Amino acid sequence: MILNNKKIHKPVLNEVLAAHENPAASTRYRLEANNKTIDYKTTYGFFACTAAGSTAAMYNIGGFLMPLGSSKIQYFSRGVKNEKFGFADEIKITSLTRRGKIFIDGPHLKYDFTLLDSLLIKKGIPLNIIGDIESKRNKNYNLE
Repeated sequence: MILNNKKIHKPVLNEVLAAHENPAASTRYRLEANNKTIDYKTTYGFFACTAAGSTAAMYNIGGFLMPLGSSKIQYFSRGVKNEKFGFADEIKITSLTRRGKIFIDGPHLKYDFTLLDSLLIKKGIPLNIIGDIESKRNKNYNLE
């Protein structure tokens, strides 16, 4: 990920949330993905996940389980009526919110994301999986 042209050196294992610092406030941002640009005003912000993260929060808000070998990024604008889940190789988010935050893999790693800041999310290094996690994953989510 690149925040305001500076690389964030912490890898994302599961998910990224871009939202207002106050969870009761609206989040405004511009989303660029798959050759489309859309401005959003949402109640809960923007959410993106890796294949590994697709079984966590994204799945619980209605997202799709992704094969662990997938290099796509699944994304969703939370709090937008009839919004669909999207998939992309690269996503750019521009903050249109004065007091926003970016949260990586939960609440502990966070960055300011204020008016006109930009975040570029690109597919990263694939996971090296040891063992048969796919079978366990399929069993836990009734995919067998």
